[in-house]
Amino acid sequence: MTQMHEQNKKILLVYDNPEYCELLEHEFTRLCFDVHTSRSLETALMMIAACHKIGTSYQWILVYNDLQDLTCPDFIELQKQQQLNHFDIIYFHDSLSYTNVGKISNKTNHVIPFSKKSCFNTFIAAIKEIISRKDLLDSLGQQAQNRKKKPQILLVEDNDIGRLMAKTLLESLNLEVTETCNGQEGLNALDHHHYDLVLTDIFMPVMNGLDLVRTIRKSGRHQLPIIVMSANADSNWAESFFAGADGFLVKPFSAEVLHRELDKWLSLTRDEKKNIPSRTATLIPDLKHLEHCLDLQAALNRTGGKADVYLTLLKHYYENYQFFSEQLVNTLKKNQRQQAIHQVHGLRGAAGNLGAVKVELLAGKLEHDLSRLDQEPAPETLLREHEQLLLNLSHCLLAVQQEEQRPVGTITTLVTLLNTLPPLLQQHKAREIKQMEQQLATCQWPEPYGSAIDTLLKQIRGFQYQQAANHLNQVLGQIKISAQEINL
Repeated sequence: MTQMHEQNKKILLVYDNPEYCELLEHEFTRLCFDVHTSRSLETALMMIAACHKIGTSYQWILVYNDLQDLTCPDFIELQKQQQLNHFDIIYFHDSLSYTNVGKISNKTNHVIPFSKKSCFNTFIAAIKEIISRKDLLDSLGQQAQNRKKKPQILLVEDNDIGRLMAKTLLESLNLEVTETCNGQEGLNALDHHHYDLVLTDIFMPVMNGLDLVRTIRKSGRHQLPIIVMSANADSNWAESFFAGADGFLVKPFSAEVLHRELDKWLSLTRDEKKNIPSRTATLIPDLKHLEHCLDLQAALNRTGGKADVYLTLLKHYYENYQFFSEQLVNTLKKNQRQQAIHQVHGLRGAAGNLGAVKVELLAGKLEHDLSRLDQEPAPETLLREHEQLLLNLSHCLLAVQQEEQRPVGTITTLVTLLNTLPPLLQQHKAREIKQMEQQLATCQWPEPYGSAIDTLLKQIRGFQYQQAANHLNQVLGQIKISAQEINL
């Protein structure tokens, strides 16, 4: 544990349990804190206001609160007072849900997954660690800004799809990323290079993420922020916290969520904040055929709006999980439950990143059932859904491959073909129109005309000749304007 540098600060304990409150008061008095106590948040707010009137303030507020109602007037007032008086708050409760924890946790709002069954010494040690690391992390963030270079991120993730997703988002924020596949590789990287932050998954071979965090903290050699990633929020965030993690991300996460968490510890520069990827993206046409089985927009948001990266992830999924059903069935026949849990967990994470919501949910349920020895696993529903997803992906990827193999046409050729269409459309000469449609479909046309030609082809194939004629006039007009601008 890091040393506490500043003494004689004021701390306010808001706790309705007299026994624990007395124990906490005793501990902080020993640490040279000026300790005040309150049995309710309402009274605590009056004490904070009274301090403000006489020109003093608390540095820390320790609040027993379940955070279930973030719209509670007293909670809102506490946040206002925090902005006015610049104190840090530590929340703790025996029934905290990560859903709301993620909404309020930041550099000045800290949350301890307290349990009445927890050892008091563990609880007080966690509070001390938060207070002692506060100044250190602020100092590290300022040092990172002063270095005037890209923040260095160590990414520790064994799943290829999850690693590519995280790396894409990190690099879109102008961060330098080093990739490793397990905790031991992460430790080796830390020994040979300086990093500003570690972003690690939990479930990995050789050394898992929690053991990596514990090893780093125990060694004391690397005083840097660590953020843990996991799909199992409520069951893993508490364990991550007590292992020594500073932050927690629920997988799959968006670019905005990642940026918000990183900004707590790195104080991203204005230029890096400008690089937050857009939520919108132009889909590769053939990907639209997957809208019935994938949440495409959510998945694209997680790739920073990069459709080409998303297409790469789809290919990875198909290649890495095309034999998943056979492998899982064989594992279950051998009654190797831990191996089965590992297999299903990997599928769950990959499917979640792709936006395959149904597969992700079914994998999560099966993973839960496998973890209970009294529960007989029933993988049939998951396997059927996964096989259907693979079938849809194979059709889509084949169409994309065929698209990529088409020759690239020139603007001159395109104009020649398009100029023959208007009289044919006007006279509804279906046979000649079909021949022109086939010629247009044999080439890839340069943007921004490629998507416009795709629209034209759909209209022709649907025998919407009047709409096709109107659209064709717009395309020819656009090409004419572009040619004039080039000549100018």
